[in-house]
Amino acid sequence: MTRSLTRLLGRFAGPLLLPVLAAFALAAQEQDLTPTFTTSVDLVNVLVTVRDASGRYVTGLQRQDFLLEEDSAPQDISYFSSGEDVPPLSVVLVIDTSESVEEKLSFERRAAAEFLRAVLTRERDAAAIVQFGSEVKLVQDFSYDLKRLEGSLRSVYADGRTRLFDGVWLAVEDLLAGRSGRRIMVLVSDGHDTNSSLSAREAIRQAQDKEALIFGIGVRAKGQESDFNQIQRLAESTGGLFFDSRADLERLRQAFEAIRQAIAAQYSLGYVPQDLQSPGFRTLEITVPTRDLTVIHRPGYHFFPSPPK
Repeated sequence: MTRSLTRLLGRFAGPLLLPVLAAFALAAQEQDLTPTFTTSVDLVNVLVTVRDASGRYVTGLQRQDFLLEEDSAPQDISYFSSGEDVPPLSVVLVIDTSESVEEKLSFERRAAAEFLRAVLTRERDAAAIVQFGSEVKLVQDFSYDLKRLEGSLRSVYADGRTRLFDGVWLAVEDLLAGRSGRRIMVLVSDGHDTNSSLSAREAIRQAQDKEALIFGIGVRAKGQESDFNQIQRLAESTGGLFFDSRADLERLRQAFEAIRQAIAAQYSLGYVPQDLQSPGFRTLEITVPTRDLTVIHRPGYHFFPSPPK
């Protein structure tokens, strides 16, 4: 039993997440061996993308081009990478399989498979797949085997109600939090949560604190309720982007392609905070002072001092 699932089960009591427990525990026994990337325990990592006034991604910037401030105090950027030097990529596809999006699942499977083929570098990056409906289920643990991932996507099926926030929280805690390098979630949903025990705020905080970036894609089935504002909030609160696919295959492909482009243009910045004592939420502000550019990143994180040794 993993630590996070034990905590959730204790908090809500009863068999609420027992199906989740079984799926995650089984997959943990079959986890693929993938490369790791380690950093200092006190190092805060921030993934950023930079756009010019026309919306094009800007690449080729150097460490000295960026100004990084925490609670308005400039920080020394001690780690910097971009282009082919960025850390390995861990992607979790979190797919809404509730009955409200059932008719669009075939589109989602096809577009997601194309995305994984385009974004993963074999034996360096890895992806996992989670579906959520009435239950949150681990469909495929981390793997860089594209055939296995595509086969797992074909096994995704429609299932009852919508546990959006539970799905996001668990995907971060039990999958992304244990990964080194870049932690990316691609969330495909109509955003209409009907059955979660956790709130949007709790899901967002979990992603912020575990340095997970969420890209959201909104899908809407005809005649069904949706709440794209929730998906947009999850994405923008973690430094990601939101796309409205309108449940059209071509627009869904375009959304996945836009996410691929954003990932390819990422910079990875790391710093050790000057203040390692004060607990609480810390705001982040990253700019390129000498140019009129927009820097996209998570707005902040919750800091907790390390216990004394």
